Amino acid sequence: MRLQLATKQVMRLFGPRPHLGRKLPETHIHTTCGIEWYRRRIKTTSGEWIPVGEGYFRPHKVTKNATIALQPVYGKPNTWDLVVAPEFEPIAMMWLANNFENVTVVG
Repeated sequence: MRLQLATKQVMRLFGPRPHLGRKLPETHIHTTCGIEWYRRRIKTTSGEWIPVGEGYFRPHKVTKNATIALQPVYGKPNTWDLVVAPEFEPIAMMWLANNFENVTVVG
């Protein structure tokens, strides 16, 4: 999706590298998918990891965060391509509308 955003505000909210993106607050999806074998380990003074105690099975947790990135469209000032996962696009658009003064969808 192509957006018309003020470059000054983009730099303020995303920093000097908006193409790397940022995580949107409170947009985590937590889920478990099966189990995994877990065993505690400690690091020795020589730098090797050794297992400690008995291992056990625990739920394998997966977390998905909403990450939003903006890539500049070269040759068109103040025009940015929005890069976000499809399931987080409505949340990203609401976040952009709340944090930017003028958000215009272009093309």
